[in-house]
Amino acid sequence: MSGANYTNDYVDFTLMSPLGKNLGTGGSVESFSKGGAGGSVCCAMVPGVGQTVRVEFRVGGFDDAADQYKTYNRDVVVTGTMPSPKDELQSYLIVRFFPTHQVEAELIPSTAYEPKNPRVDKLFSGKRMMRQIGLDYR
Repeated sequence: MSGANYTNDYVDFTLMSPLGKNLGTGGSVESFSKGGAGGSVCCAMVPGVGQTVRVEFRVGGFDDAADQYKTYNRDVVVTGTMPSPKDELQSYLIVRFFPTHQVEAELIPSTAYEPKNPRVDKLFSGKRMMRQIGLDYR
């Protein structure tokens, strides 16, 4: 699981079930101006394609103290591709944060998680390239 941030805010997030059960994964993501990538966690159970995940996240500006951050929740349907049996069910869930507190979650099989895949964020390769919700880099 990785986070990609296309906003000017710092983001801390946690993945929850739609009923509010903590799924035990999440992370912190730098603002876009600071690279926009983060939140990498290995080996967590995450929802599959077509399932809903609740993303609870706190956002704040560069000069904000932690108690000034604002908290938001978004229920998001996971998009992407389920892994094939040869992938041994390993995938990466990318949680993306966009302006106006929009959130996207996309599952990418481990065999397709590479920089040349237009669905894998360039932020993870150290390139600050903006993207829009629902679109890739093509």
